[in-house]
Amino acid sequence: MQWDRHFQLIVECASNSTAASAAAKYFVNERTVDRVFDQFREYCQKYLERIQFYDGEDKEIDEFVGARVKYHRGEPTKGTTKWFFSIRGRQSRIFRCFYILGRSIEEVQPLINKHCKIGDTVYSDGLATYKHLSSTFVHKSVNHSEHFADPEDPTNNINGLEGSHGALRKKTSVHGSIQINKKQLYFDFYCLQRQFGHDPIQFLDYVWPSYLYLIQLIFNNILSQFLLFSQYVLIKNYSLKYS
Repeated sequence: MQWDRHFQLIVECASNSTAASAAAKYFVNERTVDRVFDQFREYCQKYLERIQFYDGEDKEIDEFVGARVKYHRGEPTKGTTKWFFSIRGRQSRIFRCFYILGRSIEEVQPLINKHCKIGDTVYSDGLATYKHLSSTFVHKSVNHSEHFADPEDPTNNINGLEGSHGALRKKTSVHGSIQINKKQLYFDFYCLQRQFGHDPIQFLDYVWPSYLYLIQLIFNNILSQFLLFSQYVLIKNYSLKYS
């Protein structure tokens, strides 16, 4: 594939276009587009690991159903539910989600320990799994069967995180039925995108310098790096001019 076409597909991926629409737009095989999209998402997934929550910021935690597998599609039981654990920083607005095998303490505790420090304020719902958190963190919970925010303390809620779940589902739903083994990849790509308000140009501004090194491995020459960067500048200036 030519360098200019490769970059145009990256722009389409950053714009949350589907592989089918990008393939039709640039007259490229859809499987080729899928490969380029997944390659860029995998890079962004690794890049996401560099972004850290603020020290001492308040965290909201919850879990949500990311998928339900039907008809024994690679699963031992019919209708298997796929759970994801999510965490959101109130000050940084960083949002992350992780695939878990269930909502047990054995599954969520390592993730909580990794992203929350001792003494942090952690907000959750009334799930029994979280009851032990008060021994390590300043834990505040709200019983969703009664209300979504504590009437005595309006800050005691996880509404921001619940809203992130809805936005995640809406944003990824345009891609139709995502293969279960790619769910985490798509979710991580969304988590990185939302840091920039889903502006594809701002998003590429942030990740592009590092991505150039990956491009060099693909095209294996410095000239292609220069041409890719030139193409990026042209498309960026065009987008800013006509946006």
